Amino acid sequence: MQSLAIVGAGIAGSLLARALQEKYQVHVFEKSRGPGGRMSTRRSSDSSWHVDHGAQFFTLREQSNSQFLEKLELNDVFATWNARVVYFKDCGIFEESPFREPHYVAVPAMNSLCKKALQDLKVTYNARITELKREDYGSWSLLTEQGAVFDNFDWVVLTAPVLQSVELLPEDFENRSLLATCKMESCFALCGPVEEESSWDAAYFHDSSKIRWMARNSSKPGREGESFYVAHTDSDFAQKLQALEKTEGLKLFHKEVKRVSGLDFRLENSFGHFWRYARAQNSIPGDYAIDSRLQLAVASDCFPGTRVEGAIQSARSLARKLSESV
Repeated sequence: MQSLAIVGAGIAGSLLARALQEKYQVHVFEKSRGPGGRMSTRRSSDSSWHVDHGAQFFTLREQSNSQFLEKLELNDVFATWNARVVYFKDCGIFEESPFREPHYVAVPAMNSLCKKALQDLKVTYNARITELKREDYGSWSLLTEQGAVFDNFDWVVLTAPVLQSVELLPEDFENRSLLATCKMESCFALCGPVEEESSWDAAYFHDSSKIRWMARNSSKPGREGESFYVAHTDSDFAQKLQALEKTEGLKLFHKEVKRVSGLDFRLENSFGHFWRYARAQNSIPGDYAIDSRLQLAVASDCFPGTRVEGAIQSARSLARKLSESV
């Protein structure tokens, strides 16, 4: 059986690993201490609360993607989010704006889908891959930031945000220059309890607003513990906040959230998180990139549609391709 290294334990890497576990000897490498990637969940040290501070939901517009999750026996870890959704057209002024299609969340947290997908698989956490090395005899070696070496892989698949993957790709990788044209937006998340809860569960904001999204985490199925809210910014405001000292950045974020939504975060119990590569601005043709000569591939949400379902579709299509290669 050929060996396969997958870099990244987000949604694309996790699903790909689960789909190929009977075809390859799979080993997943993740730079963080747990799975999820941009579908991560933050928990308190005493487990009194948890909040989804990355991707908030996903859709399944393509039936083939829904069938893929069913085939992987993952249907029991996500549910429909029947949220009361509003649209803020001005500061403090909103109107009803219900979801136009089913929106799903993993249960009991957004990273639960990745956790279930990786169950019983070989995963090395806290392993930031900094170099791919092609050996003379054709196999791949992976080098970590800490200096560890993992070798003898027949195939490598990169599933990190595409611009991070490009940094690891050799210059002669087919379509490397095309992948480098992807543009990524940043986002800053503010998460915490509020003084007085809203009448709505989720909110979009007008295009000129620095705040793009807010949600009451406890309104999602399966959430327990203290009620937390999450707010996401646009890319420009995220960059501005990241450049400030941490406390000053959170204060400015809080001030803007209160101005546009009226919600007053309790800052002493809140935290912020900067997502440098939150979402692709443009999509790359196809569902994945592959160089069969090098036995190296890339799966990412930047291919089919720039969102979570794009990562699901990318994993599904690449899994089918790699299954045909053995």
